[in-house]
Amino acid sequence: MPYLNGRGDVCHGVGGGQASVNNVPFSAGAVCGWVDEDRVGYLAGPDGLPRLYDITTGVSVSVGDAFGNQGYAGGGHLTWFQATSYPDRGLHSTTGLRLPDAGLLAMGPLAAICYKPDYQSNGPTHVRELNGEDWQLTGGSPQWVQLLGGRRAMMTTYAGQVVAVNDIPQPHYAPEGGVWRFEAAHAGGTWWGAYYNGTYGLVFHPFDSFVGYVVTTGNAWHTLRALSPDIIRLAMARGEGEQPGDVWVRDYDVTRNFVRDPWGDNLWRPAPRSDIRTAIITDPGPGPGPGPSPEDPPVKEPIVNVQKWTLNELLDGREFIFEDTNNPQHGYKARVHIRDGSMYAEITNAKGTASTGMPRPIKPCPPVIGPPDPGPGPGPDPGPGPDPGPVGDEFWLKTFHGTYLSLDGEAFVRHGEGRRALVKFVPSEEGAVGMVMNEGYTAVEDDTRLKADRPGIGSAWEEYVVTEGEANQIHLKSVRNGKFVAAERLSHDVFANRDAAGEWETFTKTAPTTGGGVARTGIVVPAARAVQDEGGLFHPLGLTFFWAMQGWKSEREHFLANLRWAAEKGFDYLRILTEVGWDGRDIDPTKPQWSDWSTVLREVVDAIYAAGMRVELTLIGKGTSTDPIWLAREVSQSIAQHGQQHMVMDFEMANEADLGGPSIETMRRMAAEVKARCPNIVCLSSPGNTEDLLAAARSSGLQGFTAHPDRGDGDYKWRQVRQGYDFKDYKPFVVWDNEPAGPASSVKTNDNPLQLAMMRAVGVMCSGAGWVLHTGTGVYGDGKAHPTAGPRPANFWEIGNIDAIVDAVRGIDELLPEGVENWQVANTQWTPPNPVAPFQPHGYWEGDHGDGVNKAYSALAGDGRVIQMPCGVRGHVALRASYNLYNVTAYNPLTRQPVPGVTNRSFNAGDVLDLPGGGQDAMVAYIIHGMR
Repeated sequence: MPYLNGRGDVCHGVGGGQASVNNVPFSAGAVCGWVDEDRVGYLAGPDGLPRLYDITTGVSVSVGDAFGNQGYAGGGHLTWFQATSYPDRGLHSTTGLRLPDAGLLAMGPLAAICYKPDYQSNGPTHVRELNGEDWQLTGGSPQWVQLLGGRRAMMTTYAGQVVAVNDIPQPHYAPEGGVWRFEAAHAGGTWWGAYYNGTYGLVFHPFDSFVGYVVTTGNAWHTLRALSPDIIRLAMARGEGEQPGDVWVRDYDVTRNFVRDPWGDNLWRPAPRSDIRTAIITDPGPGPGPGPSPEDPPVKEPIVNVQKWTLNELLDGREFIFEDTNNPQHGYKARVHIRDGSMYAEITNAKGTASTGMPRPIKPCPPVIGPPDPGPGPGPDPGPGPDPGPVGDEFWLKTFHGTYLSLDGEAFVRHGEGRRALVKFVPSEEGAVGMVMNEGYTAVEDDTRLKADRPGIGSAWEEYVVTEGEANQIHLKSVRNGKFVAAERLSHDVFANRDAAGEWETFTKTAPTTGGGVARTGIVVPAARAVQDEGGLFHPLGLTFFWAMQGWKSEREHFLANLRWAAEKGFDYLRILTEVGWDGRDIDPTKPQWSDWSTVLREVVDAIYAAGMRVELTLIGKGTSTDPIWLAREVSQSIAQHGQQHMVMDFEMANEADLGGPSIETMRRMAAEVKARCPNIVCLSSPGNTEDLLAAARSSGLQGFTAHPDRGDGDYKWRQVRQGYDFKDYKPFVVWDNEPAGPASSVKTNDNPLQLAMMRAVGVMCSGAGWVLHTGTGVYGDGKAHPTAGPRPANFWEIGNIDAIVDAVRGIDELLPEGVENWQVANTQWTPPNPVAPFQPHGYWEGDHGDGVNKAYSALAGDGRVIQMPCGVRGHVALRASYNLYNVTAYNPLTRQPVPGVTNRSFNAGDVLDLPGGGQDAMVAYIIHGMR
């Protein structure tokens, strides 16, 4: 929000952008307000440390060592708040006040601090005066507070009510459309209020009357201050980011009823008052003044003259220029050009008041590669490019934060990485829509939260106006209060309380399944230890399909039937071999019968992508006389020449090279051949000597590492689940868990849906981005039994319990946050300086002895999110909170539903969460989400 000092200077800017005064930046960071007339308090970017900037000297000084997420200033002091569970959490102030568990709401002109003693509570709210006196402002938690000194305050509640506190008259305000940030100032012998109203815009009128001014109907994040006994200045930002060029001001002489633009022509003009509920706005908002002077010629319909248009090449020196040739008196001109890899926009006008944007780094868009003609292969044509296309009548809604809308146990709408609610829009008779979530219609409650518990559309409470944008993006506006729906980042609540639509008010409709005939687009690349493509971050789920090339060549219908099954189940990729010497099932480019080997490879990759999946190409399966270097060169050259790079998940040089395969040095040479032709992630092999393989991958500049975890079945097979914990140490690579235990896998098997789902979840949480469902059927596909693994059906759908298994391993995505591979892994019983797990179990068991958990690994995000996975709970587990936690929800990994009674809970350090367990085999697990 912007802030005004007594001279009318405006400081402004939020975190992630520039801290500025009067549209001129002085530092990266977020402003907190005016400490005094000359010094601005701010949290300097990128570390958020508190500092004071003197606008008269340009000198900045530090005032604290603890970083902050939010702050306020006034009365010669700065106060800031840290939203973490670290020892430095809570409220800090240069007044000397230090409250570790408190939350910060405001600061007054005399250094009074408005705070909640318990940040995670809904009240009460207190004020601490500079002299140490403490008084309760309200028993609740207001949306907005303005402290005015002398124990006077204005409060705006979440329900849009305005309350005056102590020696201030109760103001008139227009509740229709909602009230946002009511602020007061005294001039002309009376109190005036300014607030944003969803129906009328930014309005400004006396407390005792609605006859005043509609300042603007556009976006405006505002503040006001009396500059003299008769003049009030309003400062407004066009956007919530309040960046340089976003802020504009107006001065109102409320005695003479005049207005001026002090940053424009500075001329006073008559400004007759009118009822804000019926007024027609006459001030056009930011610009060179409130309107053209009488001597200005009239503005004609603009004619745009485009002089150049060459930006499509995105090379230095390319530019695009246009100007309005029908209104030369205004001198409007825009130039967009490329320089040193950045795009610049220069906007000018005759008066010199137009703003120029910040440079933005750019890069050419990758070419849109349409799918090849699949020939006789299965699946629909996925279309010619990355356009997400229609998502159907039912969909998920993804937030700007990367989370999804869901429902808690009381049917309130929230967002997070938990179960995703199916959404459907139902037209109403009034031209709006009702929003159905998991069969319940959502309504805007009195506190503006959304709740999906209505049987139908009964009134404006259940109606929304939907604005459609590009790429399935939408905005939702409540008909009841005229406010936009927003997903709050920290609380994970969803409110209809925003006056304008920005990033937090933008949602993306996404299809409620993955795969199944529609392939993801773009080349898969690392995002640190996670992966992403044109669709963003994702956790790839693979399926062993070693016999794909042999099946395409010799058993086409058998192959296609299993391909369709894999696509329908939503797998992201298939792991296939390009060479192997199995008797009767070989893939051998050295044999005459495989003279079409390169054609088969190309067609198989095309067919799999046309079905909606990518391939992991494991080049060597062993057993033929094929030259490894030749093979790497031929495979990568085929992929590159046929434009199939976007169809490949990753390359692996060999399967189990330690068992008679190529040496590490040979695989390094193979990897160099692939890297020279394809931009994909490249890996060596697994298993083997892990340290030697890691060292070779690092020295070769590779980005990926494949793992074959130990399949030992100790601890009732929970030992298999915990193997993914080791992935955290395979730095800095993207890790692919290629052959975990699975149905009819060799050595040891696992066909338990819960354990397989948790096997994948633990691996992903511990930096293992990709996970393959490894079945005996996927190895040979010939229907022959294995001597240790038992029956291996010829078709995937014939595997016992396969539907439940796939539902579990695919569905667990709902509980895995995007990018969790890059979080900090924390084991239980660790102590500082190591990362500390959110909960500590009361006990651990091994074999047949003990109760509690087998393991309970966790991961911590930098923004305060936590995830923990108690695996193999025997009897019960008492989880003791290591530090304060809130928004804690425990999920059943198979249903992905919250555990009854454990939804959005708060825990103080030492509090216990008791969860029930299973019998001797401990066949119970949980996934816990929360905030610290």
